[in-house]
Amino acid sequence: MRRIWVTSDLHIGHNKEFVYKERGFQSIEEHDSALLSNWNELVSPDDVVYVLGDVMLKKDLEDEEFSYALNILKQLNGELIIFRGNHDSESKLKKYETCENVIKAGEAACYLKYPAVKGYQFYLSHYPTLGQ
Repeated sequence: MRRIWVTSDLHIGHNKEFVYKERGFQSIEEHDSALLSNWNELVSPDDVVYVLGDVMLKKDLEDEEFSYALNILKQLNGELIIFRGNHDSESKLKKYETCENVIKAGEAACYLKYPAVKGYQFYLSHYPTLGQ
Protein backbone atom coordinates (compact mmCIF):
# COMPACT_ATOMS: atom_id res chain seq x y z
CA MET A 1 0.00 0.00 0.00
CA ARG A 2 1.35 3.40 -1.01
CA ARG A 3 1.83 5.70 1.97
CA ILE A 4 2.10 9.47 2.29
CA TRP A 5 4.76 11.01 4.53
CA VAL A 6 5.33 14.62 5.59
CA THR A 7 8.64 15.91 6.98
CA SER A 8 10.85 19.01 6.97
CA ASP A 9 14.20 20.44 8.00
CA LEU A 10 16.42 17.52 7.02
CA HIS A 11 19.48 19.81 7.02
CA ILE A 12 21.58 17.20 5.20
CA GLY A 13 25.28 18.07 5.46
CA HIS A 14 24.58 21.11 7.68
CA ASN A 15 27.77 20.82 9.70
CA LYS A 16 26.78 22.89 12.73
CA GLU A 17 26.59 21.48 16.24
CA PHE A 18 23.17 23.05 16.83
CA VAL A 19 21.85 20.78 14.06
CA TYR A 20 23.40 17.39 14.77
CA LYS A 21 24.17 17.64 18.52
CA GLU A 22 20.61 18.77 19.30
CA ARG A 23 19.44 15.65 17.46
CA GLY A 24 21.73 13.41 19.53
CA PHE A 25 24.64 12.86 17.12
CA GLN A 26 28.38 13.43 17.44
CA SER A 27 28.92 14.53 13.83
CA ILE A 28 26.98 15.55 10.75
CA GLU A 29 28.10 12.34 9.04
CA GLU A 30 26.56 10.28 11.85
CA HIS A 31 23.38 12.39 11.59
CA ASP A 32 23.13 11.95 7.82
CA SER A 33 23.87 8.22 7.97
CA ALA A 34 21.13 7.69 10.57
CA LEU A 35 18.71 9.86 8.58
CA LEU A 36 19.31 7.81 5.41
CA SER A 37 19.10 4.46 7.20
CA ASN A 38 15.98 5.30 9.23
CA TRP A 39 14.26 6.93 6.26
CA ASN A 40 14.81 3.97 3.94
CA GLU A 41 13.71 1.54 6.65
CA LEU A 42 10.32 3.31 6.89
CA VAL A 43 9.71 4.76 3.44
CA SER A 44 9.26 2.45 0.46
CA PRO A 45 10.26 3.49 -3.08
CA ASP A 46 6.64 3.98 -4.17
CA ASP A 47 5.60 6.10 -1.16
CA VAL A 48 5.09 9.86 -1.58
CA VAL A 49 7.07 12.16 0.72
CA TYR A 50 6.33 15.86 1.13
CA VAL A 51 9.51 17.58 2.34
CA LEU A 52 8.47 20.97 3.69
CA GLY A 53 11.72 22.83 3.17
CA ASP A 54 15.31 23.07 4.34
CA VAL A 55 16.72 19.95 2.71
CA MET A 56 20.26 21.33 3.08
CA LEU A 57 21.99 24.62 3.88
CA LYS A 58 24.83 24.88 1.35
CA LYS A 59 24.55 27.84 -1.03
CA ASP A 60 27.42 27.05 -3.42
CA LEU A 61 26.03 24.46 -5.84
CA GLU A 62 29.53 23.55 -7.03
CA ASP A 63 30.75 22.97 -3.47
CA GLU A 64 31.89 19.49 -2.39
CA GLU A 65 29.52 19.61 0.60
CA PHE A 66 26.58 20.37 -1.70
CA SER A 67 27.48 17.34 -3.84
CA TYR A 68 27.68 15.24 -0.67
CA ALA A 69 24.22 16.40 0.45
CA LEU A 70 22.72 15.94 -3.03
CA ASN A 71 24.09 12.38 -3.08
CA ILE A 72 22.29 11.63 0.22
CA LEU A 73 19.07 13.14 -1.19
CA LYS A 74 19.31 10.86 -4.25
CA GLN A 75 19.46 7.78 -2.01
CA LEU A 76 16.25 8.53 -0.08
CA ASN A 77 13.34 6.20 -0.86
CA GLY A 78 10.04 7.54 -2.09
CA GLU A 79 8.79 10.04 -4.62
CA LEU A 80 9.78 13.38 -3.09
CA ILE A 81 7.88 16.63 -3.45
CA ILE A 82 10.07 19.36 -1.99
CA PHE A 83 8.67 22.68 -0.79
CA ARG A 84 10.64 25.90 -0.52
CA GLY A 85 12.08 26.59 2.92
CA ASN A 86 14.06 29.56 4.19
CA HIS A 87 17.33 27.80 3.18
CA ASP A 88 16.14 26.73 -0.29
CA SER A 89 17.09 29.01 -3.18
CA GLU A 90 15.60 28.77 -6.66
CA SER A 91 18.87 27.35 -7.99
CA LYS A 92 18.95 24.67 -5.28
CA LEU A 93 15.35 23.68 -5.98
CA LYS A 94 16.18 23.26 -9.68
CA LYS A 95 19.17 21.10 -8.72
CA TYR A 96 16.95 18.93 -6.48
CA GLU A 97 14.75 18.23 -9.51
CA THR A 98 17.72 16.57 -11.25
CA CYS A 99 17.39 13.69 -8.77
CA GLU A 100 15.30 10.78 -10.10
CA ASN A 101 13.38 10.49 -6.84
CA VAL A 102 12.34 14.17 -6.78
CA ILE A 103 9.02 14.63 -8.58
CA LYS A 104 8.72 18.37 -8.01
CA ALA A 105 10.53 21.10 -6.09
CA GLY A 106 9.72 24.72 -5.40
CA GLU A 107 6.18 25.19 -4.12
CA ALA A 108 5.87 27.58 -1.20
CA ALA A 109 2.64 26.00 0.06
CA CYS A 110 -0.37 24.01 -1.09
CA TYR A 111 -3.65 22.51 0.00
CA LEU A 112 -4.03 18.74 -0.18
CA LYS A 113 -7.21 16.78 0.17
CA TYR A 114 -7.05 13.03 0.60
CA PRO A 115 -10.36 11.14 0.78
CA ALA A 116 -8.47 8.30 2.44
CA VAL A 117 -7.92 10.58 5.45
CA LYS A 118 -11.63 11.04 6.15
CA GLY A 119 -11.90 13.86 3.63
CA TYR A 120 -9.70 16.24 5.62
CA GLN A 121 -7.87 18.99 3.79
CA PHE A 122 -4.27 19.75 4.77
CA TYR A 123 -2.30 22.95 4.28
CA LEU A 124 1.39 22.21 3.76
CA SER A 125 4.09 24.87 4.14
CA HIS A 126 7.53 25.32 5.66
CA TYR A 127 6.34 28.46 7.39
CA PRO A 128 3.94 28.60 10.34
CA THR A 129 0.46 29.93 9.60
CA LEU A 130 -2.78 30.47 11.46
CA GLY A 131 -5.64 28.15 10.57
CA GLN A 132 -8.86 29.43 9.08
